This record gives sequence, structure tokens and C-alpha cells, in this order.
Amino acid sequence: MSSIKYELWNRSLIRRVIDSGRVAHAYLFLGPDQQKKIWTAISMAKALMCSETGAFFCDQCPTCKKINSHNHPDVLWLRPSGARREIKIEMARSIQATLSLKSYEGGKKVAILIDADRMNTEAANSMLKTIEEPADNTYLILIAADVERFLPTIVSRCQQVYFPLEDRSSIVDFLASECHVEPSRAEVIASLAYGNYSEAIKYLDDDRLEWREYIIDLFFRIFHSETDIFELAETCEKRIIDRAELSVKNIPPDQAGATPDGSDLTSMERASVEKSVFNEEVSVFFQILELCCRDFIIYNETGDAELLVNSDKVEALSRYARGFSMERLLRCMVEIGNAFKAYQGNTKLQFVLEILFDRIQQELVA
Repeated sequence: MSSIKYELWNRSLIRRVIDSGRVAHAYLFLGPDQQKKIWTAISMAKALMCSETGAFFCDQCPTCKKINSHNHPDVLWLRPSGARREIKIEMARSIQATLSLKSYEGGKKVAILIDADRMNTEAANSMLKTIEEPADNTYLILIAADVERFLPTIVSRCQQVYFPLEDRSSIVDFLASECHVEPSRAEVIASLAYGNYSEAIKYLDDDRLEWREYIIDLFFRIFHSETDIFELAETCEKRIIDRAELSVKNIPPDQAGATPDGSDLTSMERASVEKSVFNEEVSVFFQILELCCRDFIIYNETGDAELLVNSDKVEALSRYARGFSMERLLRCMVEIGNAFKAYQGNTKLQFVLEILFDRIQQELVA
């Protein structure tokens, strides 16, 4: 599932590689959009392994269908697991051992490592040998956001491909044609996604959009002098805790509740997973709050609803924005950024929110 425009670019890229006859044994897919890189890795595997004679990849043969469903025995998937969300040496060795064996279906083998920059030092050094001395008909695709956390020796031995963010119209097309999202909702999600398919897919979840609605409503409530910002901060923290707990329950066992060998995580390791998920929820909260403040600044300056991220909230924005000076709005934006930094510095979330809401209220309430 990908946009028609992106699928054409994707196929064109891979066809050029295949037709050149110079397919590298190791690729490093880089860029901020995880979904684009995964789609391309799947397409690359199909192009290398499709059983339809003469086809680039047909998407209809048993091989292509098994790759699409992640069920092909010769396409190996590896991602970080456990409390520290890392790829350990045992996992790297398992991939190496499997690649060294004969293909189950008598053809090529492809290993796709998601978040490959999460390899610890031992795993990275071990994987380097596989990259340097690949078995015949084996291919590695390493997927990561950027190159900084890799060993330079790994980077230098991989063919790098960078995946930029898409334009807004491509995300809208994808949501409308592939996800059957109504146009007005697709426009809103595309604005929130900032050209990132992965983010757009997250917003297909009604719960994520409802959370956005809650945060925007919360922002508007701060503008009223009668709002108890201390109670608001307490309620907000509880909502974030509840969301994090639900997210932890939905994490697959091999990524949260058990190690790769199936044994349970210790209570300390479990707490680490829960903290990581909670931090992600806090990050999303501040991102949405910052975007809401950004919309106030843009609308206050231009009055152009088409420039807004939360374009469906233009009526509410118009009621408030003109009453706020640009200077005060910019100070609020700075306060939001400072509050997130304070949380990252281990200040208790409720205390951070109390201070933030109080300062926004002081700036914006007449």
C-alpha cells in the first residue's frame, strides 16, 4: 500500500538498479519516513525474487504474495527488541547463520533490518563481517533514520539511498486512493503528517485524532481566566499515563514483554519499556500543542486558512487569534519548547505542565 506517485518512483528506482546489473549486496535506506523505506525494501525483495519469468515483479505470484505478507521464508525481518530497544549480537548472529544456509525456495535471500542503527557495538561489528563477506545470492537492507549512529566502516560498505519527505498532495492522494479517507479528513491528516507517510498512517487511528482534539481543546481552555490550570495539568498527565499504559499493552511480546528467546523481561526492563512509551506519548503531546500555537501565529499574521496545519479548526482559531499580539504568541511558542526540554531533563510532568499552562494563561488571558 503506497501512493500511486510514490509507487511509480519506487519502481523506477529499483528497475534502474536491477537493469544496471550492479545490485549491491548491502543497502542503507536513510530518511525520516519509515514507511517509505519499508515499502521500498519490500519492493526490492520482490524485484530480486519474483518467480514470474520476465516480470519486474508481478505482485501476483506466490513469491510476491508471501513477501507482501511477511511470510516468505527467504526474506528475513529483524527489528530492535527488549527494554533497551536494541539489536543485540545474538540477533545479528541469528541473521548471519540463516543467510549462510541454503535458500528454502532455491533462490535468493534478503534480510531487512528495521532501525538498524539500534545495533549495539558487538552486533554492528558482527554484522560488518556479513557485509564484507556476503554469501552468494544474499542481500542486506539496513533501514535507519540517519547515518550518524552507524560504524563508518558499515556506511562505507553499503549503497546509500536517501528517501526525502513527500509533498502534501502525495499524502492526500495516498489517503484518498489507498486508505479511502474522505477528502476533508485527508487534507487535515496530510497537514499533520508533514510529508511523512508513517505519520499519516498513525493518524488513520481515530484515537490519535481524538487525542489531537483533546489537546487543541485544552489549549483553548487555557485562554479562559476561570480555568483551573493546576487541575487541568493533573488531568492532562493522567490522560497521557492512560494512553501510555494502553500502548504498552498493544506492543507485541517480542518487543516489550519478552526477550527474543521468549523469556520474560525483568521488572526493571519492563519499567524501561513503559518509560520509553510514556516519553513518546509526552513527545506527541508537545508536538501537537506546538503545532496549535504555530497555527495561531500563522493565522494572526496572514489570515490564510490554507497555511494552517489544523485547517479544520479555522473557526475557533479566528475567534481568538486576532486578540493576541505576535510577541505574546511567540513567547508562548518558546515556553512550549522550554517545557518539553524541562521534562526531558527529568522534571515531573505535572509540574512542567502546571508552569507551562500558567505562563500561557498569563501571556494570553486579558
